[in-house]
Amino acid sequence: MIGSIYLPPNTAGSKIPCVIYCHGSSGNQTEALKYIPDILPKGIALATFDFCGCGNSEGEYISLGHFESEDIDTVAQELLSKFPITCIGLWGRSMGAVSVLLCAARKPAYLRAICLDSPFSDLMKLCNDYFENYKVIQTLMGDFFLSNVRKKIVELAGFDLEHVSPIKVVEKIDVPAIFIPVSYTHLRAHETPEHLVCRLLLEKKK
Repeated sequence: MIGSIYLPPNTAGSKIPCVIYCHGSSGNQTEALKYIPDILPKGIALATFDFCGCGNSEGEYISLGHFESEDIDTVAQELLSKFPITCIGLWGRSMGAVSVLLCAARKPAYLRAICLDSPFSDLMKLCNDYFENYKVIQTLMGDFFLSNVRKKIVELAGFDLEHVSPIKVVEKIDVPAIFIPVSYTHLRAHETPEHLVCRLLLEKKK
């Protein structure tokens, strides 16, 4: 994977926290550049990278969070081994936010907080919601169409759409989380952050 790290000024030799920015499905690491003026003056490093299959990183397919969550952990471990980083926060947008949720659910020791911009709660639900906007496709093909899409994705990309479901693992997350409202209304994903937040809060009350 190809990535970059931006270190705050006047911190040579000092131990510092780091934010890893995780881009969306059609993006790359340059999404994070606009946040440099906000993060570095606070004494926090900013790291960003191209997920496998995106930007300048190798790979043929993306998995909308499934394998990308593992990419995040790989990047975090690399940063911890090469830079004087004390702890890490994760900030993701769209696919990156879903990847952050799935990564955080595994409770990595380095993680202190997460910021989630426009995540979806369940990929299968997202696909079904999307097809509802195209009644002809839904009526003629229905579940048969989606079932065949799933099989083809497993064959080509090695993951199942049903496995990309943050709502099923969000209760395992034990670090502070900030949710940023979704803007992708054409996918009806604007409904899903509330589901994730409610599940997270309800689990914490048990």
